[in-house]
Amino acid sequence: MQSLPPNPWPSEGLREPARFYSGIENLFRRVAQEMGEGLPLGDSWHSQLLRNMALEIPQVQPKMIKKETRDRPEEFLRFQHVVRHAYGHELKRRRMRDLLDSFDPAHTNFVKDAEVFLCFLDDLAESCSC
Repeated sequence: MQSLPPNPWPSEGLREPARFYSGIENLFRRVAQEMGEGLPLGDSWHSQLLRNMALEIPQVQPKMIKKETRDRPEEFLRFQHVVRHAYGHELKRRRMRDLLDSFDPAHTNFVKDAEVFLCFLDDLAESCSC
């Protein structure tokens, strides 16, 4: 079994997965506000917003991301919380390595789903008789 190096990521590297989720969440917030849903309330609004983006609203809008896509950003959301609140002592190297290894597939899946949703928005804009 291969051992991990003593410090497999620079301290600034910890922020990248958190920034990834921040970017996703900013987009989700904008979609929720622009589509009239508004933001969820309560302590778990971040998680609820993520779950909401994986829900279809029949005859209104498709889901923004697939359930399978939602699962990975949820891990980045939890990580973002740990980094933002300086719980660095709770980070486990193996867990960090797994999270960093999942970054590319998570990003790819999110982009694919977002592009499909953007096509829906384009179609909606074209059909609007404003």
